[in-house]
Amino acid sequence: MTNLRKTIIGLVTLLAGVLSAGLENPRAQALPDKPVVLLAEVKAGKMVYQIDGRAPGPDLLHALEILAEHSGKDVKIIVLLDNHSTFLDYGNIEGILDKAQLTQVRFYIFNKQANVMGSVQFGKIIAFSTSPSWE
Repeated sequence: MTNLRKTIIGLVTLLAGVLSAGLENPRAQALPDKPVVLLAEVKAGKMVYQIDGRAPGPDLLHALEILAEHSGKDVKIIVLLDNHSTFLDYGNIEGILDKAQLTQVRFYIFNKQANVMGSVQFGKIIAFSTSPSWE
């Protein structure tokens, strides 16, 4: 066997080992505890999304389903929501994350001009009432 052939066989074997170990998805292996950042920003009156700095394409749900498939449904998601967004925008994002079965989610409202952000937590959703329970 020639040295070139041995080298080629060695490289192919190494590549096959890397792929079978699941390293074709470096995010899932190299950064298991680093949360994924979903940026939801109002630009020119429209909500624009980015997942870890990249546009998810026309279908945010599909992109999040792929993320869940590659990184697991327990992947941590941080949602950065523009302060110009509405409560409806928050609900839409929460619904899309729920459909993608991503449950490890934290929401932050940010204001780029003031260079600040704060975490947001809501309780369970209940039917509208003018006299809701305190509990």
